[in-house]
Amino acid sequence: MIKGDIRHNQILEIIHENPGLNFRDIMRITGFKNGVLSYYVNKLEKWNRVTVIRKIGSTRFFPKDIPESESSLLEMLRRPTPYDIIFQLFKNPDGLTMNEIIKNSEKSQSTISTYLQLLLSKKIIIVRLGEKKKIFVLKNMSEFRYTIQKYNFKPVSKTIQNFNEMFESL
Repeated sequence: MIKGDIRHNQILEIIHENPGLNFRDIMRITGFKNGVLSYYVNKLEKWNRVTVIRKIGSTRFFPKDIPESESSLLEMLRRPTPYDIIFQLFKNPDGLTMNEIIKNSEKSQSTISTYLQLLLSKKIIIVRLGEKKKIFVLKNMSEFRYTIQKYNFKPVSKTIQNFNEMFESL
């Protein structure tokens, strides 16, 4: 096997084992330089071997056959604040109010509000009306469990996640 094939396979394996990783995470895991990794992921994308989701400040990589609902969930789980919100809601299946989420996460109201709207738009969470309050709930608990188990989800270290979230928000 030639060097290029080994690198393609290494990157593919990392993406299959960790769907939703961003470019910097793959760089850190492989030890490849920016240009080397760019070359190989561009080839994989051109050959239709991976799905690449590009957004301002972030590029995420997924296996080619991953359903959109799973890629949306995994994308959000790779970001620290949405990860925190999703796992709070997972631990509280009856749901939480925005104030409870803020209290548990120690983030500002505007930050939590922004991410709740994002999670709503991606159809990961829903809103139920409680006694004069909105209650946020995971939309599909069984799909969440299935996706986490299917991909053996492991979050990236907190330090790297915090850096990535800061960079993505710029």
